[in-house]
Amino acid sequence: MARKFAKTQKYTTVRRSAKKEGIQLKPGHHVVTPDFPEIGWESVGSTYNYRLHIGQKDKKTKKWADTEVLEVPAVADDLVRVQVQPPKKHMRYYVEVLDGSKVVFTTKQRHFKRMTKKKLQKFDSQSKKIQEMDSSGFLYAGVLKDNGLLLPAMESYERFFAESADDEDINELRPFLVEVYSRLGLSLRKAKLLREYKTNL
Repeated sequence: MARKFAKTQKYTTVRRSAKKEGIQLKPGHHVVTPDFPEIGWESVGSTYNYRLHIGQKDKKTKKWADTEVLEVPAVADDLVRVQVQPPKKHMRYYVEVLDGSKVVFTTKQRHFKRMTKKKLQKFDSQSKKIQEMDSSGFLYAGVLKDNGLLLPAMESYERFFAESADDEDINELRPFLVEVYSRLGLSLRKAKLLREYKTNL
């Protein structure tokens, strides 16, 4: 496991160095529900705005067709968060990075999905049972992660680690949050946590 995370850390370091040459942004796939209606990606700097395109390729023309375009202002935080409406069907999204009015970087398309009614009912039932069984929030974070709800999973894991910082075996659990950061494309948070993990091996 240590070898695996050392390799990941090396990759992240390369990614961070690449930012000096130009913008690198790789958002993750997102699942949203009425209770968890946010998607997010790593900020590339407090001076950049974003344009979020939600849509899909036309089956006949194979060309991209927007169903919604959202202007997203710059943020001081390292994470950009946007509240969206759960789509009626599976869609895709991509993000344009803007310097003023100029598009300076465009991400690849990523999946943007809703949870089906049947799956949502199963998720709600499972979540309730897990939260009754484990008040720490760690297992609940795992349920969120396994269902693709990455932002709320991240929040639950971060809250758990903040509240359990003094636990003797806490370092063994950090890879679970590393995975979420990786899937969200949050290279800075991931690199910081990997350093902490490696230091405490």
